[in-house]
Amino acid sequence: WRSGNTDPFPWKFICLYVAVNIIWFYFLVSNNGSHSDPKSFMYIMEFRLSHHFFASYFGMIHLVLSCIFALTCFWFYSGKLRWMFVMIVAGCLFYELGVEILRLPIVLYTQWWKTTIWLEAFAFIAIVTQVEKNDLIQTVSKNIGILLPVGLFAIVCYYRLSGLFGNKPDYMFPWYYSPSEDVVISRLAQQKTPDDAVFIIPPDLTAFRWYSRRSQYVDYKAMIHTETFLKEWYFRIGSIYDYDLASKRFGVNFSDHADTMLSSPSPRVIQNWKSHGITHIISPKTNLIGLMLISSTSHYCLYQIP
Repeated sequence: WRSGNTDPFPWKFICLYVAVNIIWFYFLVSNNGSHSDPKSFMYIMEFRLSHHFFASYFGMIHLVLSCIFALTCFWFYSGKLRWMFVMIVAGCLFYELGVEILRLPIVLYTQWWKTTIWLEAFAFIAIVTQVEKNDLIQTVSKNIGILLPVGLFAIVCYYRLSGLFGNKPDYMFPWYYSPSEDVVISRLAQQKTPDDAVFIIPPDLTAFRWYSRRSQYVDYKAMIHTETFLKEWYFRIGSIYDYDLASKRFGVNFSDHADTMLSSPSPRVIQNWKSHGITHIISPKTNLIGLMLISSTSHYCLYQIP
């Protein structure tokens, strides 16, 4: 840390920030979705949106990278910028206390971990600045010229489009003339089922929400942060897919679990679905016993519950 006037505490800017945001904070407190049952609210938020709000679910590599970014910023910056990084890191520590230990919805709604994007941005600026000072790097960049940014762009494109480090993304490019299977099965659902049909589908079949024009009993990706909706939504997830926060904490992946249920439902499960008013399902498997096959693609089958 530097002493003297080179690194003053920016109290004027902090007071201005608090004054401007106090109104926003008031409405946040008044209109947050927990209402009368904050314990259940936090339980459901952990169940569905842990990857946004709970650092314990981020993964160790991401937390380590955040620490590296923070240390980089502390090392290379001074003055008011350094105080901003101090506030970001201190805020994350208080956020973790409020969310993961005290379980306070109002703290969760600040989404303080998103401020770490500034750590990442300024850390990369500092690192690139130091790299550019290297004589070898300067010589190479001058010799290859435009090829350097073009090469970096190609690497990023390959990484994003190939699925090298995960599942290949489902891109719908303008020059594609045939729709994806997700769109095809969704349109078949619209064409071959009545308007009042009620579906359960694989959670990752996102095209269904738009192209089918049909109702789902529960949509895993639907999120309205109000207590009434969340409790009903959580109840429906559990009653249809037999999955809850305990399952998640145990390490069961919801998408895999749901696909397994839709691929081999027992007569008891089918009867349970029917008792909830479900009339149709989309399954990744053919020849399901006890269901009527209506239509199919190479990866999806549309069934009616008799």
